[in-house]
Amino acid sequence: MSTYVMAVLAFVVLSIGHAFSSVYVWVSLQHALNIGMAGIFLSWAAMRFRAPSERSIETWFPVWFAVVAAIEVSLALYQRLAGGSTRPEGTFSNPVFLSEFLAVAAVFLTARAFWTREEDGLSRYTWGAVALLFLAAGLSLTGSRGVALALVPALGVLVVLRFGISRGWKMFLFLGLPVLIVFGWHSAARFFEADIYNYGRWGFWRAAWRIFSAHPFGVGLGGYKYFWFQAQEPFPQAFRHYAKSAHTPHNEYLEVLVGLGFLGLLFFLLVIVPPLVAAVKGWKDVPESRRGLAAGAFAALVLTGVHAFVNFNFHEAGIFSTDALLLGGLLGALPAQSLGRSVALPPWLVRGGAFVCALLSISSVSLLAGTLVFERGTAAIRGGDIDSAEGYLKAASTLDPFRSTIPDSLSGLSYRRYMKTVPPYGGGDALEHLEESIRRQEKARDLCPMEQGYSYRLAQLFRERFRWTNKPGDLVVSLGHWDDVLRINPYRVEALWEKASTLQATGRTGDAAEALLRAVSVEPNFCRGYVKLAELTKWTDEQRSRAWEARAAQCRESARGRTLEENERWLLEEPRSMEGTEKSRHMPAESASSSGSSQ
Repeated sequence: MSTYVMAVLAFVVLSIGHAFSSVYVWVSLQHALNIGMAGIFLSWAAMRFRAPSERSIETWFPVWFAVVAAIEVSLALYQRLAGGSTRPEGTFSNPVFLSEFLAVAAVFLTARAFWTREEDGLSRYTWGAVALLFLAAGLSLTGSRGVALALVPALGVLVVLRFGISRGWKMFLFLGLPVLIVFGWHSAARFFEADIYNYGRWGFWRAAWRIFSAHPFGVGLGGYKYFWFQAQEPFPQAFRHYAKSAHTPHNEYLEVLVGLGFLGLLFFLLVIVPPLVAAVKGWKDVPESRRGLAAGAFAALVLTGVHAFVNFNFHEAGIFSTDALLLGGLLGALPAQSLGRSVALPPWLVRGGAFVCALLSISSVSLLAGTLVFERGTAAIRGGDIDSAEGYLKAASTLDPFRSTIPDSLSGLSYRRYMKTVPPYGGGDALEHLEESIRRQEKARDLCPMEQGYSYRLAQLFRERFRWTNKPGDLVVSLGHWDDVLRINPYRVEALWEKASTLQATGRTGDAAEALLRAVSVEPNFCRGYVKLAELTKWTDEQRSRAWEARAAQCRESARGRTLEENERWLLEEPRSMEGTEKSRHMPAESASSSGSSQ
């Protein structure tokens, strides 16, 4: 076993082990299993491409790549022509990832055109035409500036490898560099300039650095979105200054740094950088018959690696699987000794590794089955079949015990039953259903303590229980959950508003006013907050009450003529339905964002 393989194993083991100490075990474990699967793809591809008896793979792999890319283009064209989508996605979850995959295919097939062999059966012009087709499709169908920017160094690497440093660099300086400057300048507007409805990447990256500085050993893969709220910056140009949420930092290197800490980033770089360095150092030792494969894989990996600086492409299964195959192809084309000396492992460690792989396979199958059953449950909810939905969700919780959205959805079912039994619609066991909803919601919160939606709903449920029990302790518990929400997101004015209402219900009018003062300081355009402050101070300080009324009028005037998003209109007027109502209680917390989103 080479030292490189040990680095790959170390990264996989760290990802899996770290998942169980992360902020949300389920989502971190999903990422870790994906990393493990990519490691398996990498190992398989490296062995297949290196084996002397498997040279045929070098012939059919480009064909396979071309066929898959052609299918993606066909689907994208259908989505645009028949579905009216201006930015089709193909089978990917995002148009940008479709663009990247087609660009990777174009780069790889360009290398095949540069190093065409007689036994391939197709001329270099055929490969070149196919590559040009995919390149044009990838850029025109989606218009991804990040992919266009990443293409320049990838093609530059390809040209240098084919024509040598002297001629290659001249071609890059005269052709590639001007394109890089133009695209780079054009893309900077998207990546760094602030936008009201789509924050600049620079803001995401600064937030990621703040999170890492506070948690140098990582918060768990996928944990960035939970700590974003504490690390975010205000955006005064928008009507609502703290309006967005970010699921990732739009930079995979920062994602690993935030999720796994500095040690995780080190292992991650040890996985992707050494093969590229070995290819540069040992290029002369690569057989001429294998240079097309090696150069295509090298340039394609440069493209995805550069694009990873401005996007979350390694989150996409189609992208990381393709990259694992390409990395395996590059390793298979390089001399065996290029990645360090071999290290003998003791037999017990090999058997232990096989046992762990078996456990991971079983876990993956169980999680997949849980996901499928969970989707059946949510479909039954939409169809109104509550009893069947509960059966599906309970089965899903057995197969996938770490997924917090399952008990959250079960809590929603209990709340629906509660609403149906509340007088005048029913009676009898209403309180029992409410208690069951609370228990299930607490289980969801325990599985993912940083999901603010769970604490938000618990605060509402305990306040609802107060209507039945009339026990002040329920309001105290409710206040505690509002504080939990504000610890996760100190800028969420909805929680401050609800906390003030709960404080007012307990007779603590002064504390309620303090909560509202905090709310209007966070969001100066919180018009409803000024109105409420005027009401609270009307009988104690009439002059101040009039000042608050004047500020509310000024606030409404500033909103006149502006196009506002739903969460911005909430600052002005009472919403028609609030999060936590019967209408929304049956859906998972992740399906709705009360503070907007920017993914």
